[in-house]
Amino acid sequence: MAVHVDLEVLIVGEALSVGDYLFQRRCKERMCSVTNDAATVLFGSHDLSAVTELCQRTMVLEHGKVFTIGSTDALVQRYLSDALKPSGGANKQIRISHFEVRDRRGEKSHSSPERLLGWTSK
Repeated sequence: MAVHVDLEVLIVGEALSVGDYLFQRRCKERMCSVTNDAATVLFGSHDLSAVTELCQRTMVLEHGKVFTIGSTDALVQRYLSDALKPSGGANKQIRISHFEVRDRRGEKSHSSPERLLGWTSK
């Protein structure tokens, strides 16, 4: 990221997802120096650690529309909490209709599935 002019607004989109550690560090340093000069940095990223490190306020988009705006720490915690909640289908039962067990040579095992898995048939 090369910025050598006085700015009012700097827009950065996913710049930290590319480059090595030194490039990413230089980008972060430059964004911090721009904000220290009282300019605004609009930083778009999926990298929550970078967002938390660089941003005081955050705008969360959902399907391209503003979902919420607020404190970065609060919104990142809310985002992670929502992301880690089980989805509505998490408690659904599954039914295995077929599987095979093979040895290292690729030959089928002749043991019953119930015996291999310790299951009892109903």
